[in-house]
Amino acid sequence: MRWSLIASSLAALGVAAMLFSAAGAATAGAAAANPTGYWKLSLRVDYTSSGTATKSRCDPNPEQAAPSPVSSNATQTLTVRTTRPAHVEFHAAPNGVPVATETAFAKPFRAKVSESRAGDVSSDGEPKGCYGGPPEPPMGCPTKTVNSGLYVNPLGGIHGWKGFTVQLQESPAGDSNRCGLTGAQGKLAEPLTIDVVAKPSKLTGKAGKLVFRGSKSFRASDQEESTKSTATGRITWIVTLRRAGAYG
Repeated sequence: MRWSLIASSLAALGVAAMLFSAAGAATAGAAAANPTGYWKLSLRVDYTSSGTATKSRCDPNPEQAAPSPVSSNATQTLTVRTTRPAHVEFHAAPNGVPVATETAFAKPFRAKVSESRAGDVSSDGEPKGCYGGPPEPPMGCPTKTVNSGLYVNPLGGIHGWKGFTVQLQESPAGDSNRCGLTGAQGKLAEPLTIDVVAKPSKLTGKAGKLVFRGSKSFRASDQEESTKSTATGRITWIVTLRRAGAYG
C-alpha cells in the first residue's frame, strides 16, 4: 500500500512536471514568435514651401480704367529638433495586430517645432495691395516655436505591418495677420506626419541603432474665385532609433 502511494505520487509529480515544461515551452515559443523592440526615438525635420497668389481683378491704382492682375509671394520654413527622445516599443500581438507606441515607463518625447514666414500675402491667401495702392513690400514675421509631444502608431494593419508613423502633437501658429500663406501652400503635404517604412524584423531585432531618412518634393495649385495660386515644397527628415531597455 505504501509503495502504491509513493508510485502514485511520483506519477502525479511527473505529469505536473510535464505540464509545467509544456507551458514553459509554449510561453517561450510565444515570446520567440513575438519579440519586442525597445528604442529611444529621435526626429529631425526640415521643411520649406513657397507660393505665388495672383488675383485677376484688382485696382491697385484708383485712377486705372479697368481691373488688372496683382501677384504676391509667400515663403515658409519649418523645423523640428528633438530635445528629449521618445521611449518606444514595437511588437506584434498574438492575433497579428502590430503595436507601435510610446511607453509609459519613461518621460515623454519633446521637440522644438519652429516656423517662420515671409511675404506679402494676406491671412486669407490673397495678394496685399490689390486695392487702394501698390503692393506692400514683403514683410517678415517673428519665428514661432512650440514644444511638442509625439504620437507613434503602426504603419499597416493586421498581418500587414510595414513600419510606423510619427506625428507631432503641436504646430506653431504663424502670424497670419501679417504673413499668410497661399491657398496652394495649404494643399501641400503635411510636414508634421512622417511614415517610416521598415521591416518588422528590424524593429524587433537586436541592432544597436537604426537610421531612417526620407526626402520629397511637392507641388500644388488652388483656385478660389478670382485668385489663383501655385506652390512648391520640400521636406527632408531623419528618424533615429537607438537600442534601449524595457524600462527606458
